[in-house]
Amino acid sequence: MNPSQRVLAIATTLLVVVTATWLATVNRRDRKDSPQAASVPPTALANNRQRDIWDAEHTTFEIERRFGPAFLDALRRGDRQRLAAFASADFHGNGLAATTSLEREHAGIHERIRQRSPGQDPPVGSRLTADAIAGLLLSTHGGFRDPVDFSLRVLQISRAPQPPRSWTARVLLTSRGRSPAGQQRLVASEHAISGIIADGRQLGSSPWLTRWSLERIVERTGPAGLFQEITAEWNLDSLPIADNWNLSPSDVLQYRFQLAVADFNRDGHLDLAVASLSNHPLLLAGKQGRGFQDVAAAVRLHRGQPRERLENLAAAWIDYDNDGWPDLILGDRLYHNQQGRRFIDATRESGLGFLPECMGCLVADYDADGRLDLYVIYQKPLGRKPSGQEQWINETDSGLPNQLWRNMGHGRFRDVTDTAHADGGRRHTHAGAWFFLDDDHFPDLYLANDFGHNVILRNRGDGSFDDVSEVTGANGFSTSMGVATGDLDNDGRTDIYVANMYSKMGRRIIAQVGEADYPPGIYRQIQGSCAGNRLYRGVAGSRFEEISQTAGVNAVGWAYAPVLADFDNDGRLDVYATTGFLSFDRTKPDG
Repeated sequence: MNPSQRVLAIATTLLVVVTATWLATVNRRDRKDSPQAASVPPTALANNRQRDIWDAEHTTFEIERRFGPAFLDALRRGDRQRLAAFASADFHGNGLAATTSLEREHAGIHERIRQRSPGQDPPVGSRLTADAIAGLLLSTHGGFRDPVDFSLRVLQISRAPQPPRSWTARVLLTSRGRSPAGQQRLVASEHAISGIIADGRQLGSSPWLTRWSLERIVERTGPAGLFQEITAEWNLDSLPIADNWNLSPSDVLQYRFQLAVADFNRDGHLDLAVASLSNHPLLLAGKQGRGFQDVAAAVRLHRGQPRERLENLAAAWIDYDNDGWPDLILGDRLYHNQQGRRFIDATRESGLGFLPECMGCLVADYDADGRLDLYVIYQKPLGRKPSGQEQWINETDSGLPNQLWRNMGHGRFRDVTDTAHADGGRRHTHAGAWFFLDDDHFPDLYLANDFGHNVILRNRGDGSFDDVSEVTGANGFSTSMGVATGDLDNDGRTDIYVANMYSKMGRRIIAQVGEADYPPGIYRQIQGSCAGNRLYRGVAGSRFEEISQTAGVNAVGWAYAPVLADFDNDGRLDVYATTGFLSFDRTKPDG
């Protein structure tokens, strides 16, 4: 799928197209794999509901684009009078009168969370004037060195029953900068606001707010981050890979390259193998504290001919012959490592075969015979044209089957996908991970599927797998684009962190519809399509409980390829979550 198709599909699925027509079409599902949905007569969301959603999103635009800049400018300048001027004559406000608080410190980072206690409405006597609210906002988001980065986003919005043209919303106000002591500081506060919007174009210059209630404040202060960017110093800023920012939108590819890391020549420095569709293969050899150098030609991975460009993006290291030297899968080829000096193409002898749609390779000894095996993941066939019917609801049998290749020894592999029941359900698998679901020594599989339920395959230990997705509690319907596993709480059980899409706009719209608007089960799937990342904590009996919001790790953005690692050497795994989709302007990154 090219980026334009993907953006359209995602926009449709999340109901973020401004006309909200997807709300009308999603009810017309008639899929053989969704008997519940198929048994419900096709219906459309009422026109007045569609208009309400349109009005709500238009009002959100007016608040964020008209009111937001003027409000944030006053906040940045510390202009208390100007902040108060946005309030109407009958305005009232509330601070955090009844709160629950949490303070904690780790690795030099101090975090303080204050929020209104559940079910505690502010007493009438605690109402604040517009000037008092302005002062509270300035004190909450003050204490920075210049410059400060401010933002205002609408999280939820709805039309109030009375008076006419009145709206209520929940907004997120964020400020980032340096503290007076030079530390990094972040303040994120949530507010419930109400107002009468007669003309949205005037929101930045006229009084319209009738209520402002502070609901939650998160403050974090700490030293400089754990990482420092050294891309240019390590010669990674000018690789021969097409730059999306220099291409027209029609030429942009969502999946531009894959890479794999290993010390191929055993010199003590990690090396990078890069598979790119726009160039010949790259093998970037790590130099001692001095960056990387492409040695692909020197080790005979290519001869510099244009026809040597790869057919797919597969990249993985696998010591398939147990000689202690990592061998390489790059594109649709398997290369045998000749003691770090050169690589020999061993594809034909191996029996391996890869399709162009390959999304990645997962390496493990699944049958515990001492030889590394290979699991290859796929999405849907390239070039498939839209069918005119949305495919993402209850998607099954719409993608390509994944492949399990068993290492038979002597440099040979055999495709055992069918006999092992390991194809993953022919969904759109975007990523996967080997992990241990139970306490045996046979690795199991977690498959992260784009627009579909995720899949857990339990290794039976006899060369085959059982699909136990439904009973594990970790197979939610998501738009998953990455997965990482590890023991985050050191309880001896594996936890699973899944990278998904997260859309504030999608969540706003979905909050205005419900189960009654759709055939059974469909609404929950729509909710999952923009719910954000999910953390599944392993519990007894090979089951999981979903704790992402409690743990504060779900709303990270449009996420891909997470990593669990102990970055600060404290004995506990940390989470690194990459975010972003496609940016067409360097000054406006999407992450």
